[in-house]
Amino acid sequence: AYQVTSTHAGSNYTAHLTIINPTDPANATTIDLVGAAVGTAAVGADGTAYVTTVTGTDSSNYATHVTVINPADSTNPTTIDLAGYTEWSVVVGADGTAYQTTTTGAGSDYSSYTTHVAIINPSDPANFISIQLSGNATDHVSAGHNGAVYQATFTGTWGADSGSTTVSTHVTKINPADPANFTTIDLDGAPYGSVVVGPG
Repeated sequence: AYQVTSTHAGSNYTAHLTIINPTDPANATTIDLVGAAVGTAAVGADGTAYVTTVTGTDSSNYATHVTVINPADSTNPTTIDLAGYTEWSVVVGADGTAYQTTTTGAGSDYSSYTTHVAIINPSDPANFISIQLSGNATDHVSAGHNGAVYQATFTGTWGADSGSTTVSTHVTKINPADPANFTTIDLDGAPYGSVVVGPG
């Protein structure tokens, strides 16, 4: 079992992950992580855990960090560093592949933003693959039952600053077996929530 906690002194935050052995819960192990915690730990079917943290103070220097914990060697985690601010925590797909979405960009024109999706193999997390999509992410990826995941983004200007809303939504399907050859469809209008995946 895993519990994420956070402490801070002023503006300096430190996330902690406590690893609890169900056969010996009184002797839990706690490891310190870089940055402020974002959400709970995500755990794959193989027991690999992922904790997302963030550092930085504004869009010019935000960075996201994903710490990957192998249950067989929990005191020696692997941390990968990603550009941009996190779109919540890791999502683990049906095949065990993990995904972390981040966004870079600033201002009211979301066409200048870039969404980054890190694709993490639990067996080799240091050598993750990152793909870049146009626009600002609406949320983290949505995982399908066949292993594919879907990332929604949007481009254009939004409301108050421009006097009108000229936003387009984009949905990208990512196949973990061939992530470089993703498929994106473009939709009129602003997104309402993230992609919802059916049982098929």
